[in-house]
Amino acid sequence: MIHFDFENVNRHLDGDKQLIQTFLSLVISELPKYNQELTKYLQEENLSQIKQMGHKLKGTCLSAGLSELTQIAIEINHLTEFDAVIIGELLGRTKKEIDTVLPLLENKRDALI
Repeated sequence: MIHFDFENVNRHLDGDKQLIQTFLSLVISELPKYNQELTKYLQEENLSQIKQMGHKLKGTCLSAGLSELTQIAIEINHLTEFDAVIIGELLGRTKKEIDTVLPLLENKRDALI
């Protein structure tokens, strides 16, 4: 299981260290917001917004080389009905993976300074 593929980011941003640092900082700040929004929409039982956030999360994760989180986001995006148990499980996995990748992203960003 690949949590963070830095080479993917490096390749897409042409090895530009400044740009990579800025991009990683943005991802680091956005990931917790996705988790908060998903939790909010779960409480509101709003499947449409949950799926929309899953789609946004997928795009961010694809760009950032976050393979495992991308797969979870795809599952969220493909939900067809509101099931609090299934969605709760997906959000639990999302939070766990975000907690796993944030230090990896921070360490890589800080190593580029």
